[in-house]
Amino acid sequence: MNSDAQFVNTLNDVIRTSGAMDRLTNDRAQAEISTKVKDVLRSYMIDDWQSEPNQQQQNFAERIYQDVKRYANWVLNWSGAPPQEWLWAFQYCAYIMNRTAREKLHWRTPYEALFGQTPDISVMMKFVFWEVCYIANYQEPGSSSFPSESNEIAVRMIGFSESVGHSVTYKVWNEETQQVLVRSGLRKITRGSDVNNRITPAPPPAPGPDPSSSPHGSDISEIIMSAHDDRPFSAGYDPSDLIGRNFLTQEENGERRAGEIVDYVGDFQDRMENDKARRRFKVKVGKDIFEQLLDYQDICDYVDSPPDDDGKYNMTKVIGHRTKGRGKNTQIQMLVQWESGECTYEPITRIYDGDKHMVAEYAQEHGMLDEWESPRRKLKKAASQLDTLIRFSSNVMRIRCNRAQVVYQYGHVVPANHEEAMRLDRMNNNSKWHDSEQLEVNQLLEYDAFIDYGHKSSNVPPKGHKLISLHTVYAVKHDERYKSRIVAGGHLTGTPMESVYSGVVSLRGVRIVIFLAKLNGLELWQTDIGNAYLEAKTSEKVYVIAGPEFGEKKGHIFVINKALYGLKTSGKRWHERFSDVLRSMKFFPCKAEPDIWMRDQGDHYEYIAVYTDDLTIASKRPQDIIDALTDVHKFKLKGTDPLNFLLGCDYKQEDNGVLSMAPKKYILKMKDTYVRLFGENPKEHQSPLEPNSNPELDVSELLEGDDIKIFQTLVGQAQWVIQLGRFDIGVHVMTLSSFRMSPRIGHLEGMKRIYGYCWKFKDAAIRIRTGMPDFSDCLGLLRWTGPRHPMQVRRKNNHRTYLHQEASLCAYIPTPMPTWDTINSMGSQSQHVYTSSTRR
Repeated sequence: MNSDAQFVNTLNDVIRTSGAMDRLTNDRAQAEISTKVKDVLRSYMIDDWQSEPNQQQQNFAERIYQDVKRYANWVLNWSGAPPQEWLWAFQYCAYIMNRTAREKLHWRTPYEALFGQTPDISVMMKFVFWEVCYIANYQEPGSSSFPSESNEIAVRMIGFSESVGHSVTYKVWNEETQQVLVRSGLRKITRGSDVNNRITPAPPPAPGPDPSSSPHGSDISEIIMSAHDDRPFSAGYDPSDLIGRNFLTQEENGERRAGEIVDYVGDFQDRMENDKARRRFKVKVGKDIFEQLLDYQDICDYVDSPPDDDGKYNMTKVIGHRTKGRGKNTQIQMLVQWESGECTYEPITRIYDGDKHMVAEYAQEHGMLDEWESPRRKLKKAASQLDTLIRFSSNVMRIRCNRAQVVYQYGHVVPANHEEAMRLDRMNNNSKWHDSEQLEVNQLLEYDAFIDYGHKSSNVPPKGHKLISLHTVYAVKHDERYKSRIVAGGHLTGTPMESVYSGVVSLRGVRIVIFLAKLNGLELWQTDIGNAYLEAKTSEKVYVIAGPEFGEKKGHIFVINKALYGLKTSGKRWHERFSDVLRSMKFFPCKAEPDIWMRDQGDHYEYIAVYTDDLTIASKRPQDIIDALTDVHKFKLKGTDPLNFLLGCDYKQEDNGVLSMAPKKYILKMKDTYVRLFGENPKEHQSPLEPNSNPELDVSELLEGDDIKIFQTLVGQAQWVIQLGRFDIGVHVMTLSSFRMSPRIGHLEGMKRIYGYCWKFKDAAIRIRTGMPDFSDCLGLLRWTGPRHPMQVRRKNNHRTYLHQEASLCAYIPTPMPTWDTINSMGSQSQHVYTSSTRR
């Protein structure tokens, strides 16, 4: 689960795999008591119960959760796995605990109590967590020539597969490619002769728990600090970049303390650029600020370990603590391990200010919560938030893994940053990404998106403004245009006090507007407002430092003036700006669909459907609306034409009055993507999948690397074409999309077949009759001597008709087209029968 919003999906998955539970117990988190969760509980008749706030002991699951965490820490200790592998260790321990007999269950395992079957534990007897083993190298198998390359690769076992392969299938971690693989044919290293020396470096012996160690104990020997004496020579830093950087000092007692470079000494500031041999810095260590003459190479070595984005070293974990002094002078110090590998004793207050949850977790594991709790340190509250923190950490790990993978759009590689964009230009021998960046920069400057305060070396930002980041997002459009969008780091700003929600028209709303236009003889036009967000001013007080994409203005202080993409309030500001414009043009929002705007023209209504900056206009004189937007309100419109393509769907009015909606152009782009990825046209097929196809039973090889991204690209395009009307492939695409995180070769072949089916039937469309139906042949008069209320007497042209008797005269009334005069002419009993029948 990557976010709280996915809890309901996780709940459904648990019910799908393990069955409906008797009761759902939780701590009353909002995601666990939402309306969607209650709907699921109602449908399966599941009871629910919540613990009181700050009374976690009422929830027995909290104790189990702490046990799993303690065992996971123990596994990480004896296995030597890095801290970032905590999630796999957590799942490894949970898997074993679910298959371990418990006295409370009358010496049955939780697995047996749940499913009624004795679990097979043979898979747990072969390998332990983080053990090095060998698997077959399917990517680069040995050739038939002699001597061949090694046909094995070294991996580490990190868990057991429950949904892939047979009962003895494992999850393994490939440290070279940073990928999780699922394999059954693992080769164990039990003696020296089992080591494959052709794999470099040779793997160490298998890890295992020390018989004298225990997850219940906390006796850890004193940590010996080590220095990196073999650091490479530093190429040097810009002196201005050193200010604010942190470093670790070497003390005489062997301890290394954290320090910070505060400033230059004024007398030497003018000579900084010319004399790199001598540097005088003002340094802060602890609470003291002192001046020290440092050798240039020494200061570069101090800061050579990479800090995080804020210039600070990250703490990885707390590995110990000690108490110094007595009485009122008692000071608690924590032994902290830093990303650089160094370990230092730091005051608990300093570590608490940096990461209170790390302190709370350590205190909770060592039973120090009550002793260390104080008005200054609210550790119990921080400990109660650890479960939420773990969910956030899992999401961060997923994001970091995704950043390392290559991203494709319409068959083109999309860069992640400016440096990669320039590298792709050099590789492709063109300047497409550079040109797209310059176009974006020129537009920002044209719209006065920034107020330039000059270079940061000689100017300061205005008071009250916060520094945020600025980055570029790259994309390839469906027509192969390269697009660059400069985005502000709105995640660095505070939470707005006002609502920042900004809606868009739904796809259903757009279709209703199109239908109403055809029904009432209105013209349909489409247009796009260029750089819409830049038409509105921002109220946020933030500034950025210009990057290399700004050319000569690199390093300038830019105060953001317009509603730049990425700011939390930009969508709301633009929505307010354009809403004011439409109101000034006498339009008013629809109550059912607020982003459909209407204007009364006497004999008809005009409509404008707003999808952020894309407008769909339905009017008898759409050019008048376009002129008002461009001449009066000075918007720069582009793509202004009669509607024939919107959001990936083609619209066409046929001669017989039928409106045709077909994603033909989008399917053509899908075909082009297929050709770029596979080098050939998709093979045409009569059905989306083969008869009696069962993707869940596929046992072909798992996809790896870029093939996974290709599969996900195909699934993403197919899912959107379903939204555009090709619901004939809905079930097939949704079935294959369930394997998008770990697809197999057979699943990729299934997606290729779906593409071939869409290509063969690319002209398939949804057709709607937009004219008024003719009911003249459904009306008639006859004599009736039965009861005095309407009765259903016949069906004609698929219209249900009712016989209404009044003064011995009867008329057939078609239910789809009643009039108020007709209904009001009926008696009260007749009205009730009529309306209740038509509701059916």
